[in-house]
Amino acid sequence: MSIQNLTVDIIPIIVKYLNVPETFNLSLLNKYWFCIIQPLLWQDFKCSCDDWDNFKRMFRKPKRLFVDYRQYMKSIHIHTDQLDWQLGKLKLNSIQLLFQGCQSINQLIVETPNFNDDDLWIITNQCKQLSSLSVISGYSNSNTITDQGIIFICKNSPSLKKFHFQTFNRHCITERALKEISISFGGNLKTFGLQFKTDNNGKHIFDVTSPLYSNTSESFSDDDQFIQALILIIENHSSLDTLILDWPVDLSLVLQHASLKLKKLQSLKIGNDESITELM
Repeated sequence: MSIQNLTVDIIPIIVKYLNVPETFNLSLLNKYWFCIIQPLLWQDFKCSCDDWDNFKRMFRKPKRLFVDYRQYMKSIHIHTDQLDWQLGKLKLNSIQLLFQGCQSINQLIVETPNFNDDDLWIITNQCKQLSSLSVISGYSNSNTITDQGIIFICKNSPSLKKFHFQTFNRHCITERALKEISISFGGNLKTFGLQFKTDNNGKHIFDVTSPLYSNTSESFSDDDQFIQALILIIENHSSLDTLILDWPVDLSLVLQHASLKLKKLQSLKIGNDESITELM
């Protein structure tokens, strides 16, 4: 059998043994192979932030391309060295252009603190099939995810099954966002993560003296209300199999409820480890 006459079932098996450049070159063999291989090449899109500018130029003007590759993307994972984004070296400029053409994406993982509320509105409006989302809130005053951004996710992504949110400012979200999560997604979350991040030395990156997050009744959430909202998430999403909690509050009561309600729990990560005995 000629290589040009291989069946549709055989070509994906061949592609598994090739790297990205080899796969792309193989897709240029003829139109038949191109139509089969291009979706395979782009469906799991991974890149580092260092490479983002190269992809940005391509996605900026998709009409000039033979194919708008965004239509094939089902998973997007943008990764980076933690030190780079701590030093402010990495910016995912124009990343909204990518999502405007990603109608089939169901998984998004971005490991840099680049998103704000407006970005989440764009992403969740464009990616209606989103089932897995992991984002880090930006840490400048103009680039932060607040309650409103979380509410956008809850309203626009009803099929979400996995949600992991990380932030450098514990006061950017309140119990209002958590309560919205507790009543959203049809109670079908499988993964929930909430983490208050620090740098490698355990220091806070965000300037808590910023006027945007001054110590006022509007910016600080009462810890008891926050804890009760976390408990609501556990009670309403009892099918959770993965739970990640790292927040500067007493998690004892939350973990008590988790031990009673989460019968399908398989993976647990607790940053506030003095509360771990509540699960015993």
